[in-house]
Amino acid sequence: MVHCQSGSRSAIAASLLLAGGFTRLANLTPDSLDGCRRGCRSSAARLLTPFERAAFRLVRRMNQGRWKRLWCWCGRQIGARWIDAFIGSRLEIHGLERIATASRERPLLLAANHRSFFDMYVVMSLLFRRTSGWRDIYFPVRGRFFYQSPLGVLVNFVGAWWAMYPPFFHTAGRRRFDQYAFRILADLCREGRRPADWLPP
Repeated sequence: MVHCQSGSRSAIAASLLLAGGFTRLANLTPDSLDGCRRGCRSSAARLLTPFERAAFRLVRRMNQGRWKRLWCWCGRQIGARWIDAFIGSRLEIHGLERIATASRERPLLLAANHRSFFDMYVVMSLLFRRTSGWRDIYFPVRGRFFYQSPLGVLVNFVGAWWAMYPPFFHTAGRRRFDQYAFRILADLCREGRRPADWLPP
């Protein structure tokens, strides 16, 4: 458990999960995942509205290859710096050494208690400024707002450098898309060195 407290009004807790169901997903074979990708991508995308589909495709592109490296550099050198400068002295941090000593070749899943929307930025700052070796970071989020409006897409860019990915919609009509999004996370876990901060709805 990593516990961060800022003053007396807010607290952020994250649980380090390196085993269990998420790790089992990370051990899926490439062939099984390739089959899921081919069949699920097009059918899952059809469940989205045109705007949601365009937003998803844009953010997916920003989380691949050189684009992802660029935005992670921005998050590390710009975003994490101003967050640390703004609230770093107010944090009480316990247990960060458990994350600092975790293997960088395995995925890292953090489950924030989500007392505010700001916990995502604190987690990013701690990982990038007070530990080392993480290649990039993802914040799986609810698709509502962040993928359903121009303002949500803008917040994803300005506030998180496109790291709010992949989206989950948590509605009966979007379950197939949510399954596809979970397979995206499994892909990311298989590659290692990628912390994901799960923000529960």
